[in-house]
Amino acid sequence: MKPNLGKNRCCNIPNPPKGLTGIKGTGGAIGPIGQTGPLGAIGPIGPTGLCYRGPQGQQGPQGPTAGIIGPTGTPGAYIINFNSYFSASPGGTYNNSGFTTLGSNNIILPVIEQKWAISWEIVENWQDTSNQFYVRISEYYNPSTHYYPNTFSNNHPYFLYSGNNNASMYGSGNDFLDLTGTPESEFVIELRQKTTSGTPVSASGSLTFNITFTQII
Repeated sequence: MKPNLGKNRCCNIPNPPKGLTGIKGTGGAIGPIGQTGPLGAIGPIGPTGLCYRGPQGQQGPQGPTAGIIGPTGTPGAYIINFNSYFSASPGGTYNNSGFTTLGSNNIILPVIEQKWAISWEIVENWQDTSNQFYVRISEYYNPSTHYYPNTFSNNHPYFLYSGNNNASMYGSGNDFLDLTGTPESEFVIELRQKTTSGTPVSASGSLTFNITFTQII
């Protein structure tokens, strides 16, 4: 017969202390990825940002130098305007026996041995309805050497017109003058005149004469 130990049985002995926790075991395999969820709604567009200017680039290389200077053009024509008052000699006259020099004045042409287009105007303060007139050019240092315009000369003189004015005469002409035969540059302009009437004409009044020389090149 077994004895009845009651409360003194061994099963009532206090529990002994727990031992250390063991090492954690390896994890299990990762399960499959789930389905992608639906895309959410697009949000409102934000405000436009400020304009931005980038930094200035570097200066480019210098371009090629200028080309060579072209040749110098030919010089233009000389134009000489000669405006002068000629006074006939006091008490002077001219007649029909030949041309008389009413007045003269010196002029220097800057280029020698040239051909010139000439244009002249004259006003005389006396009356002669039978007058004949022309312009003659003489060398200053050789007064006996004369040059005549191509159109109006001693062989083909000009007629000065008075119109309804009984106190003066006037006229203008364009002509051609060839001075290629002389190396001189200083000349004398002579105003030559005569009358076809038999009565001498008094040329004691004043006269105004202008002439322009334009070089023909």
